[in-house]
Amino acid sequence: MLSKIFGQNAETLSAVRLHETTIKGRQYKYIDFLLPGMLGFSLLSSGVFGTAFVFLSLRLTLVIKRFFATPVRKYSIVLGEALARLVFSWIGALFIIMVGHFFFGFTLIHDFITVVNMLILSAIGLIVFMGFGFIISGIAKNESTIPPLSNIVTLPQFLLSGTFFATTAFPSWLRGLADILPLTYLNHAMRQVAFEGAGLGDVTHDLLILGIWFIVIYAVAVKTFKWE
Repeated sequence: MLSKIFGQNAETLSAVRLHETTIKGRQYKYIDFLLPGMLGFSLLSSGVFGTAFVFLSLRLTLVIKRFFATPVRKYSIVLGEALARLVFSWIGALFIIMVGHFFFGFTLIHDFITVVNMLILSAIGLIVFMGFGFIISGIAKNESTIPPLSNIVTLPQFLLSGTFFATTAFPSWLRGLADILPLTYLNHAMRQVAFEGAGLGDVTHDLLILGIWFIVIYAVAVKTFKWE
């Protein structure tokens, strides 16, 4: 009886074939984490420092006042500055992405589509960050006060928004602060799009937070911005 049982088990085991398959995933390199953070901080610096310096200078030199003597409308001045800064920021962003991809192996899952999505996110981030610049240019008395005021806005985001290391490494109380900063959500959306292959529809939570920041920042900017 036992010999029959063992004999049947042996026949069953001999009929079983184990096939081992190794599935190789994408390697997550440090450049895949670092480059979106660098790009986000570049947009933050351009939006805050660039906008604040330009509009304060135009106001102090009475250039804006001279504009008012012409048919130029106020929104045209702001729109012109925004478009100029957007074009230059896109050129800079594209350069950073291409250098990272071709020289350091930065991952672009869907190639051209991924680049386009990252440029769209760059435009959204820049518009939000320009709001900080408008506020600073409105409350600054002279050009020497712009750097300290701008650093109050940029340095916490530079250090806490996951530019060089993940926010999960922070203690819980510091992580709570990082989770309310706009650069945190721009960096996260950039990384999801570049490495995970997410579309803009897959990062709606990040876009929603950036949208809330846009409303809050520009509501404050309207109250503080000065033309003369």
